[in-house]
Amino acid sequence: MAEIRYIKPQQGYQLKTLSSPADIIIGGGAAGVGKTYMDLFVIMREFDKLSKRPREPLDKAVIIGRTFATVKRNIHAPLQEMWGKEIVSDISSEGSFTIHDYPVTIFGADNSSSRTKIQGQTVVYAYGDEIATWHPDVFIELTNRMRSEYSRMDGTCNPEGPDHWFKQFIDKLTVNAERAKQGLKANIVTGK
Repeated sequence: MAEIRYIKPQQGYQLKTLSSPADIIIGGGAAGVGKTYMDLFVIMREFDKLSKRPREPLDKAVIIGRTFATVKRNIHAPLQEMWGKEIVSDISSEGSFTIHDYPVTIFGADNSSSRTKIQGQTVVYAYGDEIATWHPDVFIELTNRMRSEYSRMDGTCNPEGPDHWFKQFIDKLTVNAERAKQGLKANIVTGK
């Protein structure tokens, strides 16, 4: 019989991520602190919740990275390896797959036109891989589409410098009246 191994979060980044009540959680910090590995579990937790909720016709779940290939390599392949094809399906020719039978669209965000992939949709869950590498228009469109009472986003980024568009977004979190009016809360969790 196979040995059962229990995994628990590390103190610091991983524990903060799991316990944050925020709607948008972005993990930042140096490579190797466990951002993406932890998020593979967070993604499954969120899709487990989604699979138990009623789904509206325009509800959408997305996993976004710099390119389609980086999402496939960094997120989809490890998810499927950890959880198996019964839970995480293969990617279709249209760029979608399922987690717990919930449809997920994946796409790259390296240019402004990528935002059209979510226009008109209500994003109930988004995972963002290496958000600082995205075109800023995609991130803005994504946050505008998070309009369900249970919309949520998790993601990672590595520091890109004080003048980078994403750093400017982080600095404005406390004064973004429109997000506050919608009830969305954001939390930036850093690792060391």
